[in-house]
Amino acid sequence: MGLSSQHYKAKFPQQVYDGFGEFKSQPITVGATAGKIPVTPLKHRRAIIITNVDVTNDIYIGHDDTVTSSTGTPVAKAGGSIVLYLIEDVDIYGVAAGDTDVRILEFA
Repeated sequence: MGLSSQHYKAKFPQQVYDGFGEFKSQPITVGATAGKIPVTPLKHRRAIIITNVDVTNDIYIGHDDTVTSSTGTPVAKAGGSIVLYLIEDVDIYGVAAGDTDVRILEFA
């Protein structure tokens, strides 16, 4: 079963349209125990892109450390990604079957 891409129009707070003044990219490892993505968010973050560059494991993201493969939103292996418009005060957690190579790009 393949994944399809769809475009949705959504209303975002005005600051999203004002552009971003800073961004930060970093590699992280998501493991079998749920952990924060990232451990320390970019100050004044307004958006984050999470990309799974691992070729073996999918990752699953959720709002707390109880996220599992059954409850989390999947980010597919080998380049799957998700864009989230979340401020720095909103925690993101991830879990995988084992150590999984992930890249994040945060915007403020």
